[in-house]
Amino acid sequence: MAQNNSQQDYNQSKPLGNFNEAKAPNKFDVQQRLEELEAQVYQTTKETTPPYAETESSFLQKITNGMNVFRNWFNKLPQAGKLIVGIVVVLMGFSILNLFVRLIANLITLAILSLILYGLYKYLFSPSQTK
Repeated sequence: MAQNNSQQDYNQSKPLGNFNEAKAPNKFDVQQRLEELEAQVYQTTKETTPPYAETESSFLQKITNGMNVFRNWFNKLPQAGKLIVGIVVVLMGFSILNLFVRLIANLITLAILSLILYGLYKYLFSPSQTK
């Protein structure tokens, strides 16, 4: 009796019926079940995905919290520690600035080189026009 009930529960939990039977599932039933699953997925996604504005505000809150933690840590340092951290931050800032300046200089050099190569290509390989 208990085995019979578990077999009924198993058959009821199957979404599209038993495929071992001789009868194939109705195309309408499959389509209806597919639409129900799509609706469930859409509803679950809609409930779990926050809107863009909330994501942006949480990102700003994380940055603000991080800055507050850093500020509290920095204020607790002795004068010598504040001086060392300040020097390290300034050196890191200059190295990042240097990186961007070098990147821009390399891009300008690449643009000038490509213009020169294009001019040489046009001069050497283009057919000459005779009158």
